[in-house]
Amino acid sequence: MSYETAWNGFDEIDWGIIKPGDTLYVCGTHTELLTVGAEGTSAYPITIRGDHDGDLGIIDGEDTRNICLYINNLNYITLSSISLIDAVVSCLHVDGTSSG
Repeated sequence: MSYETAWNGFDEIDWGIIKPGDTLYVCGTHTELLTVGAEGTSAYPITIRGDHDGDLGIIDGEDTRNICLYINNLNYITLSSISLIDAVVSCLHVDGTSSG
């Protein structure tokens, strides 16, 4: 997948094709919840990265959503250079995930 053929919004992400060792780039400002739907391994984590060639990745809760990024019962997720802002409760919510 390339920058030119990227998914248009978090609801369109095909988590079935995201494999251990892959990087999901979040570019631009998004005002929707990102619910992670794939997990990595200890040797090959899934990376969610908030920059691609200088295009910063921001998930904005707009002071209306409780959460910006949600991880539930998934292991080996790495977050890098992503900005999570203005959620009502918590910008990052992790449930049932070991710190492996």
